Amino acid sequence: MITSTGSSASSTLTVGTRVFGVLGTTAILKGEGALCEYICISPKQHVVMPVPENCTLEEAGCLSIGGTMAYLVCKNGGITENCGLRILVNGASGGCGTIFVQAAKAMGPAQIVATCSTPNFELVKGLGADIVIDYREKQPLHEYLAKEFGDRKFDIVVDTAGAQELYENSPAYLEEDGVYVNIGNLTNGLWLTAFHWFMNYFRPVWLGGTPRKFVMFGPTVRSEAGDWVTRLVAEGKVKAVIDRSVSFYQVLEAFDVIASKRTRGRMVVKVADD
Repeated sequence: MITSTGSSASSTLTVGTRVFGVLGTTAILKGEGALCEYICISPKQHVVMPVPENCTLEEAGCLSIGGTMAYLVCKNGGITENCGLRILVNGASGGCGTIFVQAAKAMGPAQIVATCSTPNFELVKGLGADIVIDYREKQPLHEYLAKEFGDRKFDIVVDTAGAQELYENSPAYLEEDGVYVNIGNLTNGLWLTAFHWFMNYFRPVWLGGTPRKFVMFGPTVRSEAGDWVTRLVAEGKVKAVIDRSVSFYQVLEAFDVIASKRTRGRMVVKVADD
Protein backbone atom coordinates (compact mmCIF):
# COMPACT_ATOMS: atom_id res chain seq x y z
CA MET A 1 0.00 0.00 0.00
CA ILE A 2 1.46 3.38 -1.02
CA THR A 3 1.73 5.80 1.91
CA SER A 4 3.60 8.63 0.18
CA THR A 5 4.79 9.54 -3.33
CA GLY A 6 7.50 11.64 -4.94
CA SER A 7 7.86 13.41 -8.25
CA SER A 8 8.81 10.26 -10.21
CA ALA A 9 5.60 8.40 -9.36
CA SER A 10 3.16 7.97 -12.23
CA SER A 11 -0.48 8.95 -12.12
CA THR A 12 -1.43 5.31 -11.44
CA LEU A 13 0.71 5.24 -8.31
CA THR A 14 -1.08 7.40 -5.77
CA VAL A 15 -1.38 7.34 -2.00
CA GLY A 16 -3.61 4.46 -0.92
CA THR A 17 -3.01 2.36 -4.04
CA ARG A 18 -2.37 -1.33 -3.43
CA VAL A 19 0.77 -2.31 -5.32
CA PHE A 20 3.06 -5.24 -6.00
CA GLY A 21 6.27 -5.62 -7.96
CA VAL A 22 9.89 -6.72 -8.23
CA LEU A 23 12.99 -5.07 -6.78
CA GLY A 24 15.83 -4.35 -9.17
CA THR A 25 19.06 -6.36 -9.16
CA THR A 26 21.05 -3.45 -7.71
CA ALA A 27 18.88 -3.44 -4.60
CA ILE A 28 19.39 -7.16 -4.09
CA LEU A 29 23.17 -6.83 -4.52
CA LYS A 30 23.15 -4.13 -1.86
CA GLY A 31 21.38 -6.46 0.55
CA GLU A 32 18.08 -4.61 0.33
CA GLY A 33 14.83 -6.54 0.23
CA ALA A 34 11.08 -6.43 0.67
CA LEU A 35 10.92 -8.11 4.09
CA CYS A 36 10.18 -4.85 5.89
CA GLU A 37 7.15 -2.80 6.88
CA TYR A 38 8.12 0.19 4.75
CA ILE A 39 10.38 0.58 1.73
CA CYS A 40 11.32 3.59 -0.41
CA ILE A 41 11.70 2.67 -4.08
CA SER A 42 11.94 4.34 -7.49
CA PRO A 43 9.64 3.10 -10.27
CA LYS A 44 12.53 3.80 -12.66
CA GLN A 45 14.71 1.15 -11.01
CA HIS A 46 12.06 -1.33 -9.87
CA VAL A 47 8.77 -2.69 -11.17
CA VAL A 48 5.78 -1.33 -9.25
CA MET A 49 2.21 -1.95 -10.42
CA PRO A 50 -1.30 -1.55 -9.03
CA VAL A 51 -2.79 -4.81 -7.75
CA PRO A 52 -5.59 -6.11 -10.05
CA GLU A 53 -9.04 -5.61 -8.56
CA ASN A 54 -9.71 -9.36 -8.55
CA CYS A 55 -6.57 -10.06 -6.51
CA THR A 56 -5.77 -9.79 -2.79
CA LEU A 57 -2.48 -8.41 -1.47
CA GLU A 58 -1.43 -11.90 -0.40
CA GLU A 59 -2.12 -13.24 -3.89
CA ALA A 60 -0.34 -10.32 -5.53
CA GLY A 61 2.75 -11.00 -3.43
CA CYS A 62 2.98 -14.41 -5.11
CA LEU A 63 2.77 -13.09 -8.65
CA SER A 64 5.72 -10.74 -9.03
CA ILE A 65 8.70 -13.13 -9.32
CA GLY A 66 6.67 -16.04 -10.69
CA GLY A 67 4.98 -13.81 -13.23
CA THR A 68 8.28 -12.24 -14.30
CA MET A 69 9.86 -15.66 -14.76
CA ALA A 70 6.85 -16.94 -16.71
CA TYR A 71 7.09 -13.94 -19.04
CA LEU A 72 10.82 -14.45 -19.58
CA VAL A 73 10.34 -18.18 -20.22
CA CYS A 74 7.71 -17.42 -22.86
CA LYS A 75 9.92 -14.76 -24.42
CA ASN A 76 13.08 -16.90 -24.50
CA GLY A 77 11.24 -20.06 -25.46
CA GLY A 78 9.22 -18.58 -28.30
CA ILE A 79 5.87 -19.22 -26.60
CA THR A 80 3.37 -16.83 -28.13
CA GLU A 81 -0.41 -16.76 -28.38
CA ASN A 82 -1.80 -19.70 -30.35
CA CYS A 83 1.71 -21.16 -30.49
CA GLY A 84 0.61 -24.79 -30.78
CA LEU A 85 3.78 -26.00 -29.06
CA ARG A 86 4.28 -29.15 -27.01
CA ILE A 87 5.68 -28.12 -23.62
CA LEU A 88 7.23 -30.12 -20.78
CA VAL A 89 7.34 -28.48 -17.33
CA ASN A 90 9.60 -30.14 -14.78
CA GLY A 91 8.63 -29.09 -11.26
CA ALA A 92 5.16 -27.76 -12.01
CA SER A 93 3.82 -27.45 -8.46
CA GLY A 94 6.31 -24.92 -7.08
CA GLY A 95 6.19 -21.13 -6.97
CA CYS A 96 7.30 -20.56 -10.57
CA GLY A 97 5.86 -23.76 -12.01
CA THR A 98 2.28 -23.05 -10.90
CA ILE A 99 2.34 -19.61 -12.54
CA PHE A 100 4.03 -20.80 -15.71
CA VAL A 101 1.64 -23.69 -16.35
CA GLN A 102 -1.30 -21.27 -16.24
CA ALA A 103 0.44 -18.67 -18.40
CA ALA A 104 1.49 -21.28 -20.93
CA LYS A 105 -2.06 -22.64 -21.09
CA ALA A 106 -3.28 -19.14 -21.90
CA MET A 107 -0.91 -19.08 -24.89
CA GLY A 108 -2.73 -21.96 -26.58
CA PRO A 109 -0.17 -24.79 -26.68
CA ALA A 110 -0.82 -28.14 -28.30
CA GLN A 111 -0.05 -29.95 -25.04
CA ILE A 112 1.42 -29.35 -21.59
CA VAL A 113 3.07 -32.29 -19.83
CA ALA A 114 4.07 -31.59 -16.23
CA THR A 115 6.00 -33.36 -13.48
CA CYS A 116 5.32 -33.14 -9.75
CA SER A 117 4.63 -35.51 -6.85
CA THR A 118 1.38 -37.48 -6.70
CA PRO A 119 -0.24 -35.33 -3.93
CA ASN A 120 -0.05 -32.34 -6.30
CA PHE A 121 -1.56 -34.03 -9.35
CA GLU A 122 -5.02 -32.48 -9.06
CA LEU A 123 -3.57 -29.04 -8.40
CA VAL A 124 -1.36 -29.13 -11.51
CA LYS A 125 -4.12 -30.58 -13.69
CA GLY A 126 -6.43 -27.84 -12.49
CA LEU A 127 -3.89 -25.23 -13.54
CA GLY A 128 -3.90 -26.50 -17.12
CA ALA A 129 -1.57 -29.49 -17.52
CA ASP A 130 -2.85 -32.16 -19.91
CA ILE A 131 -0.63 -34.96 -18.60
CA VAL A 132 0.94 -35.12 -15.13
CA ILE A 133 3.86 -37.42 -14.24
CA ASP A 134 5.13 -38.36 -10.78
CA TYR A 135 8.87 -37.80 -11.12
CA ARG A 136 9.54 -39.94 -8.06
CA GLU A 137 7.80 -43.01 -9.50
CA LYS A 138 9.22 -42.67 -13.02
CA GLN A 139 12.93 -42.90 -12.29
CA PRO A 140 15.19 -42.31 -14.08
CA LEU A 141 12.86 -39.61 -15.37
CA HIS A 142 14.81 -38.96 -18.56
CA GLU A 143 14.51 -42.63 -19.55
CA TYR A 144 10.75 -42.56 -18.98
CA LEU A 145 10.41 -39.37 -21.05
CA ALA A 146 12.44 -40.90 -23.88
CA LYS A 147 10.26 -44.00 -23.89
CA GLU A 148 6.92 -42.20 -23.70
CA PHE A 149 7.63 -39.14 -25.83
CA GLY A 150 10.54 -40.15 -28.05
CA ASP A 151 8.24 -40.38 -31.08
CA ARG A 152 6.44 -37.09 -30.32
CA LYS A 153 9.11 -34.86 -28.90
CA PHE A 154 8.62 -31.58 -27.07
CA ASP A 155 9.27 -28.16 -28.58
CA ILE A 156 10.35 -26.67 -25.25
CA VAL A 157 11.34 -28.01 -21.85
CA VAL A 158 10.95 -25.69 -18.86
CA ASP A 159 12.92 -26.93 -15.87
CA THR A 160 12.09 -25.14 -12.61
CA ALA A 161 14.11 -27.62 -10.54
CA GLY A 162 17.38 -27.55 -12.46
CA ALA A 163 17.93 -31.24 -13.19
CA GLN A 164 21.19 -31.43 -15.11
CA GLU A 165 20.62 -35.05 -16.19
CA LEU A 166 17.37 -34.02 -17.89
CA TYR A 167 19.22 -31.55 -20.09
CA GLU A 168 22.09 -33.92 -20.86
CA ASN A 169 19.59 -36.55 -22.05
CA SER A 170 17.12 -34.14 -23.65
CA PRO A 171 17.87 -35.08 -27.29
CA ALA A 172 15.82 -38.24 -26.66
CA TYR A 173 12.61 -36.25 -26.06
CA LEU A 174 13.30 -32.63 -27.19
CA GLU A 175 13.08 -31.61 -30.84
CA GLU A 176 16.35 -30.83 -32.60
CA ASP A 177 15.39 -27.16 -32.89
CA GLY A 178 13.79 -27.17 -29.44
CA VAL A 179 14.79 -25.10 -26.42
CA TYR A 180 15.69 -26.23 -22.91
CA VAL A 181 14.92 -23.38 -20.48
CA ASN A 182 16.33 -23.81 -16.99
CA ILE A 183 15.23 -21.49 -14.16
CA GLY A 184 16.29 -23.82 -11.34
CA ASN A 185 19.57 -23.96 -9.42
CA LEU A 186 20.66 -27.31 -10.86
CA THR A 187 20.01 -28.80 -7.41
CA ASN A 188 23.68 -28.84 -6.42
CA GLY A 189 24.52 -25.40 -5.03
CA LEU A 190 25.90 -22.18 -6.48
CA TRP A 191 29.34 -23.25 -7.70
CA LEU A 192 28.25 -26.45 -9.42
CA THR A 193 25.32 -24.56 -10.91
CA ALA A 194 27.75 -22.01 -12.36
CA PHE A 195 29.94 -24.80 -13.70
CA HIS A 196 27.03 -26.58 -15.40
CA TRP A 197 25.77 -23.26 -16.80
CA PHE A 198 29.14 -22.61 -18.40
CA MET A 199 29.46 -26.13 -19.79
CA ASN A 200 25.90 -26.23 -21.10
CA TYR A 201 26.37 -22.96 -22.95
CA PHE A 202 29.88 -23.33 -24.31
CA ARG A 203 30.86 -27.02 -24.45
CA PRO A 204 30.82 -28.05 -28.14
CA VAL A 205 29.08 -31.22 -29.23
CA TRP A 206 32.33 -32.77 -30.46
CA LEU A 207 33.63 -32.55 -26.88
CA GLY A 208 30.55 -34.18 -25.42
CA GLY A 209 28.21 -31.17 -25.25
CA THR A 210 24.45 -31.69 -25.52
CA PRO A 211 23.14 -30.82 -29.00
CA ARG A 212 20.15 -28.82 -27.78
CA LYS A 213 19.80 -25.09 -27.15
CA PHE A 214 20.19 -24.25 -23.46
CA VAL A 215 18.86 -21.07 -21.87
CA MET A 216 19.19 -20.08 -18.22
CA PHE A 217 18.36 -16.83 -16.45
CA GLY A 218 17.07 -15.30 -13.26
CA PRO A 219 14.38 -12.68 -12.64
CA THR A 220 15.19 -9.29 -14.13
CA VAL A 221 13.25 -6.04 -13.86
CA ARG A 222 11.00 -5.77 -16.91
CA SER A 223 8.03 -3.42 -16.82
CA GLU A 224 6.44 -5.28 -19.73
CA ALA A 225 6.52 -8.46 -17.65
CA GLY A 226 4.47 -6.72 -14.99
CA ASP A 227 1.94 -5.50 -17.53
CA TRP A 228 1.74 -9.00 -19.03
CA VAL A 229 1.05 -10.86 -15.80
CA THR A 230 -1.34 -8.14 -14.57
CA ARG A 231 -3.40 -8.59 -17.75
CA LEU A 232 -3.52 -12.37 -17.37
CA VAL A 233 -4.60 -12.05 -13.74
CA ALA A 234 -7.25 -9.46 -14.56
CA GLU A 235 -8.60 -11.76 -17.31
CA GLY A 236 -8.81 -14.64 -14.84
CA LYS A 237 -6.24 -16.74 -16.72
CA VAL A 238 -3.63 -16.76 -13.95
CA LYS A 239 -4.12 -16.98 -10.20
CA ALA A 240 -1.78 -17.24 -7.25
CA VAL A 241 -1.24 -20.59 -5.56
CA ILE A 242 -0.41 -20.08 -1.88
CA ASP A 243 1.21 -22.86 0.13
CA ARG A 244 0.78 -20.94 3.39
CA SER A 245 0.95 -17.47 4.90
CA VAL A 246 3.22 -16.80 7.86
CA SER A 247 3.82 -13.81 10.12
CA PHE A 248 6.88 -11.59 9.93
CA TYR A 249 8.26 -13.41 12.97
CA GLN A 250 8.15 -16.76 11.17
CA VAL A 251 10.41 -15.77 8.29
CA LEU A 252 13.19 -18.21 9.18
CA GLU A 253 10.70 -21.06 9.35
CA ALA A 254 9.41 -20.05 5.93
CA PHE A 255 12.92 -20.12 4.46
CA ASP A 256 13.41 -23.62 5.88
CA VAL A 257 10.28 -24.78 4.06
CA ILE A 258 11.45 -23.15 0.82
CA ALA A 259 14.87 -24.80 1.16
CA SER A 260 13.18 -28.19 1.39
CA LYS A 261 11.91 -27.68 -2.20
CA ARG A 262 8.56 -29.12 -1.17
CA THR A 263 6.42 -26.01 -1.40
CA ARG A 264 3.06 -26.15 -3.12
CA GLY A 265 2.97 -22.78 -4.82
CA ARG A 266 4.33 -19.76 -2.94
CA MET A 267 5.09 -18.93 0.66
CA VAL A 268 3.68 -15.57 1.79
CA VAL A 269 5.18 -13.47 4.57
CA LYS A 270 2.81 -10.91 6.08
CA VAL A 271 5.06 -8.12 7.32
CA ALA A 272 2.12 -6.28 8.87
CA ASP A 273 -1.58 -6.77 9.55
CA ASP A 274 -4.00 -5.59 6.87
